[in-house]
Amino acid sequence: MVNSTKGITDEEVWRVENNRKKTAEHRAQLLAQMASHEQKRHLERKKYLEEADVFAKQFNSEKARLEAVKQEKLRMLEKAGVPPKYRAELAKKQILVAKIH
Repeated sequence: MVNSTKGITDEEVWRVENNRKKTAEHRAQLLAQMASHEQKRHLERKKYLEEADVFAKQFNSEKARLEAVKQEKLRMLEKAGVPPKYRAELAKKQILVAKIH
């Protein structure tokens, strides 16, 4: 049957509508896929930052523990009568904490 006002057949109308539906479905699938990937990236980033926070806390805890050990050693050396110049040299030493991984 021919649409008299536009000269378009029912088959052509059906074909155009079918193409529009397929395009809309494909677009919806792509948008859903993009949203899924974005959510996945967001969760991975959040996990990464949480792990970094845990490592930083462990690092700071270990550094504080080593600093306490250093201060105790300095007190022990002072009680043992070690001259101040040697204790000062030890006090200047930096505490090195190995990376935790």
